[in-house]
Amino acid sequence: MKKSGRRWWVWALILLISFGVLGSGYWLYYQSIEQAVYSTTFSFMEQIADHDHLNIVNQMDSKTEYLRVILDRIDASRDSRFEEVIYNLGVEARTTSFDTLYLITADGEVYSSSYLKSQFSDMPWAEEFERTDGNFVIRYDEDSREKWGEFLVYGVRLTTPVSAGEKEISGAVGLVPIAEIADQMRLESFDGQGIAVVMQKSGDIITASRQYSTPDNNFLTPLEHAQFRNNGSLESCLQAVEQGESLFVEYSLDNGAFYTLFQSLNHHAGNEWYLVVQVSTKVTEDQVKTLIFRSLPFFFVLGVLILFAASFLYHTTNAAKVARASEQAKSTFLANMSHEIRTPLNGIVGLQYLMRQSLDDPLKLNEYLKKAEVSAAFLQNVITDVLDMSKIESGQLEIYPKEMDLKRLIEEVHTLLENQVENKGLHFRIDVQGLEAPLVQGDALRIKQILTNLLGNAVKFTPEGGEISLTVRQELTGGVANTVFQVADTGCGMSQDFLQHIWKPFEQERRASSQNGTGWEPR
Repeated sequence: MKKSGRRWWVWALILLISFGVLGSGYWLYYQSIEQAVYSTTFSFMEQIADHDHLNIVNQMDSKTEYLRVILDRIDASRDSRFEEVIYNLGVEARTTSFDTLYLITADGEVYSSSYLKSQFSDMPWAEEFERTDGNFVIRYDEDSREKWGEFLVYGVRLTTPVSAGEKEISGAVGLVPIAEIADQMRLESFDGQGIAVVMQKSGDIITASRQYSTPDNNFLTPLEHAQFRNNGSLESCLQAVEQGESLFVEYSLDNGAFYTLFQSLNHHAGNEWYLVVQVSTKVTEDQVKTLIFRSLPFFFVLGVLILFAASFLYHTTNAAKVARASEQAKSTFLANMSHEIRTPLNGIVGLQYLMRQSLDDPLKLNEYLKKAEVSAAFLQNVITDVLDMSKIESGQLEIYPKEMDLKRLIEEVHTLLENQVENKGLHFRIDVQGLEAPLVQGDALRIKQILTNLLGNAVKFTPEGGEISLTVRQELTGGVANTVFQVADTGCGMSQDFLQHIWKPFEQERRASSQNGTGWEPR
């Protein structure tokens, strides 16, 4: 009984220690996962904010710069009549994203691209125009009888007016629909659980995600009832906004918890806007729960053991399989390598016969010698490549691209096959009319091997009197010549069912008793 009781305590202690270790590991793992997901979420929020910030700044710059271009053109054409200037302004409005363009004269008149004349003091943006020394951008809601909608007002005020006929122009203003900013922003993210808001320094919303709204159209007002975490507070938010600083806070509001990133859009002192990216904390909570439930320590240890055993068995089995496949591939290749060697060798044998018949004709003899040199050089390259068995065993085939002449390559291929084609009484047609850029970068040897293999098969399996053809065409796209080589013959061909096997090494469809060779070899 004592021994049994002692054993029980030992097992209890072992279990207690095991559970303690597992519990500690679980807690540490949970903390690391939570921190990693939190950091990833924060980093992604910063990327969204930077993306939208850059788009908004670029849009402000482009619109303001366009207004300055308009004023520069007016200044450059001082002899133009003012009516022509207003007409050109209308054209500008119709061909750009500006809804309406205005020219402000030095004597307090405003002329629009819709050919309307107004008093400067009646314009809703007049006060902002007078206050600025250069550029400004403000939000403007139009609800008049002629027009309604939400707009951004871009304005440029000149320090020195420019002449436009009999008028002096002191600046230009353009209205752009506010939806244009929304189209360039990632206003919704994290599967609809994230939003982006562009607000003024006061908190008044300029544009926001469609799913976001507040009763008074102010982003900061609801935060008065928020419960902040991690030393955050409404005062810190207001202070950061007031001082133009970036801030990241976490708070609970209306039965939900959120991460919120404030980023200033104070661009060239032209506005006091803020970009706010808000994401529900449920995003990180769901990710943490998913990872934890899938990665409990017990299953993690068990998985490691299973993976280790499976990995060991896999590597052992795979190594044996690879060794057998390597030996089989090597044997198959060596047994069928005559196919690649036969084409240039047949060419050399045929040319030797022709040279004997032309010993008294130096011109023909010289021509045959040149053709024999081409075949011999190709045969040498093939044999050198075949003998390098390390490449075959490692499954690697090196490509050496360099400048080559496709027309010359086609001529050499024709030389290699010319004797066989004539001996068999075949019609060999080569069409290179679609070859627009013959000088390209590539491995001439590999291309020549492929073409001679394909054409060699065509010669072999095409009956006497038949026809084989090689067509080359190109499509030039952005400095790249997409080149297509098409080999056709009137031989036996292959069945539809065999097409799915053509990329297997040394695969052939046994449709003729005389058929042998290496078959299709993928390059």
